[in-house]
Amino acid sequence: MIRFEETHTHILVILFIAFLPPEPTYSLIPADEPVTTTNNNNNNNTSTKKPIDDSVRYRICFSDKAEWQHSANDMLKLEAYYVTTSRHNRIACIYVNCTANPKFYILFSHGNAVDLGRSRFFEEDFENTFIKGQMASFFIVLGTRLQCNIFSYDYSGYGASQGKASEKNMYADIEAAYNTIKQRYHIPESKIILYGQSIGKIKYVELTLVNEFFFF
Repeated sequence: MIRFEETHTHILVILFIAFLPPEPTYSLIPADEPVTTTNNNNNNNTSTKKPIDDSVRYRICFSDKAEWQHSANDMLKLEAYYVTTSRHNRIACIYVNCTANPKFYILFSHGNAVDLGRSRFFEEDFENTFIKGQMASFFIVLGTRLQCNIFSYDYSGYGASQGKASEKNMYADIEAAYNTIKQRYHIPESKIILYGQSIGKIKYVELTLVNEFFFF
């Protein structure tokens, strides 16, 4: 089994990782609780003080910063839940159910400086300005067009995920998100496509080599 941390290439990648968690744009509430106004001024949000339970289903409640552009019916396509990683952080995940008969499932690892409620698209001149987008609404459009369903998650320290953003936590986050697809939803590896943006690609390289995946 290949472990990239033992190679010169992987060490070079690690040296250039910089984590930039944005201000959270959403919170998760248990599905059986009423939606209330959320305040996303701090990290690791939930609208309840009850202990987080990985078996409980949650609803994702976006703040104004998320700029949600879809209907209430589209919200029903989003199933939110927590997963506990091997480093004991609980990370926020979503399953986007776009079609009843998906051709495949995409595990989407987003880039830096965004969370599940916001995406960041740099302009062609690569200046510091950016166009705000909506990560979760993008998943609905993508899944509908490709006739697939999509899983995504926030790294430790991003969005409603607990813990601190770090290289080791990121690796554990990706492994936990991947494992929950197989264990919680019983989806075979042959149906999973890995898609990573920016820092989301790093651990995927190793997963691709030791498993039978499509990786983009």
